[in-house]
Amino acid sequence: MRFAVIALLTLANATAQVSDVQKLVEELYPNNERMKTMRVADLVRELHASTGSTIADIGCGSGQFSVVLGKVVGPSGRVFCVDVDSLKEARRNFQKNAVKNVIAVSGASDDPKLAPGSIDGVLIVNAYHEMEKSAEMLRHIHDALKPGGRLVICDNTPHRTASRPRESQTKNHVIAEATVAADLEVGGFKDRKARLRVHRQSGLRKPALADRCLTEVSLIFAMPYEMFRGPCDVSAQATSKLTERPLGAFKES
Repeated sequence: MRFAVIALLTLANATAQVSDVQKLVEELYPNNERMKTMRVADLVRELHASTGSTIADIGCGSGQFSVVLGKVVGPSGRVFCVDVDSLKEARRNFQKNAVKNVIAVSGASDDPKLAPGSIDGVLIVNAYHEMEKSAEMLRHIHDALKPGGRLVICDNTPHRTASRPRESQTKNHVIAEATVAADLEVGGFKDRKARLRVHRQSGLRKPALADRCLTEVSLIFAMPYEMFRGPCDVSAQATSKLTERPLGAFKES
């Protein structure tokens, strides 16, 4: 009975968080259909972002996710909006939405310029496939994460190009799961005993119980150009499948 109560409370808390984040997104971006239909709440949950967290949004672009994360972590938290391109639009977005805890960082193609051991969670949305120096970037991310930190990579999964060279995938704005898994090993995440959690099927996913590893890596793959479209509904996640395995055991399925 006790466990049933705990399970119900956990589900209630998760549902509340999804609802709160979804409401926040709709308030911040009432005319942005892309942001409103993406499952931003799921990304927040995968990051374990909460009040006081320090999060890095790498490849942040105009800073839309950074603004949401800034609101989630609150005044006691910080968000680093990292990009190699101009951050002028992102800064305007921060000012427009009155977020003072989001810091724009001009990163390099191989280095997000984050202090070692300073970050609770790193988010990369639809940008990883563009990172030509991915191994070097991952090494720096690895070093920037605190023990127990989380890396969430969200990208498009290929249809017919999964076995083709990375350059071909990049041109199609996709990346294969096995390619990212191999990158993660080279980037040092195997040394931290990370487990790769791969979520498929248009972003529907069911969080696994946290294991006792130092770093949790979540790869969230959606069909190309269909990033998490659909309602943020916790109950719907029960129908999704989660693949979890050590990095070294990962093979494309």
